[in-house]
Amino acid sequence: MIGDNFGRIAKLFSKDAPAHEYIYWYCYDYDNQCDDFTFAYSWDSIGTFWSNHYTAFCDKFYNSDSLANQIEEVGSNTQAQKIMENFQ
Repeated sequence: MIGDNFGRIAKLFSKDAPAHEYIYWYCYDYDNQCDDFTFAYSWDSIGTFWSNHYTAFCDKFYNSDSLANQIEEVGSNTQAQKIMENFQ
């Protein structure tokens, strides 16, 4: 399943991208779905002759530490490196 998703994403950015596939990115809470626990949300709108894919990023996403900062925080602590929640 995850491999299929990555394959579809790769195809969108290749020279073989499907016709009439559109991706939209919103840098604000487009549909008022952000809360204290949501970094971003997405949805699709699939039509007969086109497909739209949307992602909206919440303020929490922009206010979180960068991945580089999170990696620096765990340093060489191999136990902390194994915990996915340390790298949200």
